[in-house]
Amino acid sequence: MSARSSGDSLDSAASVNGVAIIGAGPAGLSALHQLLTSSQSLKIEMIDSQVRIGGQYWRHQEGSEFPAIDFDPRKNSAQSHEITWHLASTVWQIEKLEGGFRIHLASNVGDVTSSVEVEKIIIATGASERTLPFKNWTAPGVMSAGALQSLAKEYQVIPGKRICIVGSGVFAMPVAKSIKETAKKMGTEVEVTIIEAQSMTRWWRNSLAFLLNPSKIFEACGFLIFMKVNGVKRISKRMVRGVKIEAGGIVGLNVARVRSDLRPERGVEFLPGDLVATSFGFIPDMTLASILGLERRELSGDVVVVVNANQRTSIDGIWAAGEITGIGGHELAITEGAIAARDLLQRRSPLLKWRRVRQRLFTRGLTKIYPVSNRWVESLDDADIVCRCEEVTAGEIKESAHQLGADSARTAKLFTRAGMGLCQGRICQRNVKEIIDFVRSDGKSASDPNRETVRPIGGVVTLGGLSD
Repeated sequence: MSARSSGDSLDSAASVNGVAIIGAGPAGLSALHQLLTSSQSLKIEMIDSQVRIGGQYWRHQEGSEFPAIDFDPRKNSAQSHEITWHLASTVWQIEKLEGGFRIHLASNVGDVTSSVEVEKIIIATGASERTLPFKNWTAPGVMSAGALQSLAKEYQVIPGKRICIVGSGVFAMPVAKSIKETAKKMGTEVEVTIIEAQSMTRWWRNSLAFLLNPSKIFEACGFLIFMKVNGVKRISKRMVRGVKIEAGGIVGLNVARVRSDLRPERGVEFLPGDLVATSFGFIPDMTLASILGLERRELSGDVVVVVNANQRTSIDGIWAAGEITGIGGHELAITEGAIAARDLLQRRSPLLKWRRVRQRLFTRGLTKIYPVSNRWVESLDDADIVCRCEEVTAGEIKESAHQLGADSARTAKLFTRAGMGLCQGRICQRNVKEIIDFVRSDGKSASDPNRETVRPIGGVVTLGGLSD
């Protein structure tokens, strides 16, 4: 896919009328910001599954430097453009039409379906949080770090007094900060401990990227100072093996020392706590990419949408931006969303592309600092649940590979039902894949990124909605 050469004229978008931006997180809002600068009147459909804009994790906090315009869905941000907001709406199917697309929507707050027709689509559906299974991880009091942050930011709720944030990656630090800040506003005391699988000394592996992104140095130092001043504890080279439950509540967790490839070492120690929040990074949402048949590839263990230098996908008229092209955080998502929209308007973006190079270098470096090797499987007991929707255990998944010949998450699903529940594998598919890869004798994956993520229907829709 070669990039199209074009000028910077604002009138170059005259042939474009209907544009849908699917996802109102940082990438989607950035794209909208660019589209609103067009001199040509556009009909813009903004679609998001949440009831408010800002994405699942970025949350469009007050005082953010972006966006610089008012994105209040109750207002029309630009009189020359027609903006229709479809919040709390799930895209469950997209049809290809002659010269455009028909997008089918289902409301998340009632049995209501609708559809819109557009000429162009920018997909910015983001990612879901990744968790690794352990003993009793399905018990009340265990949640994802993103869910904990949402409770604190959105609802000013802290569901524990001794909170342990376990996993790997930089996300634990902003979550811990949110908890401490919310507790201070509420006038309550809360103890926060970060249990990180890797060592902070690995940060030197991203030295060049830090130099090219100096703001990240100040951001990292700010988090470290905040944790020191506010008493946030940090324990490195540890992974949770299970939580201990008494009288229906969590009283603590067992953690084990691990190597950099997540292989467990001998010895388990007990840490007190009444709430466990877990996060091992994020997984791109490939639902719409699979429905449309966009070309996908594997990047650092994730399946992502293939895009060219202008964020164009393999299908003409569709752009992709943000986490679905590779996990990179909100700043990279903002840059990619802007590039996609500017290309749709036939404008060049040399400075934005250089910023994207710097930001991608930084985020790729994070994968070297916080790798998630499939050696974590060694910590699993056969009785540990992996697919919580269908209650499929690690032992059943291993048996599907050893005894039944499963060689991918897709084939393991047929034998065990792992991934057939309500979440449709969004939580467990990556873990199932890594268990299969780990136990196979050749250690090689038979997964095809263009087959593993296929979902013909993208969300919950009733039979009445289908008939309509």
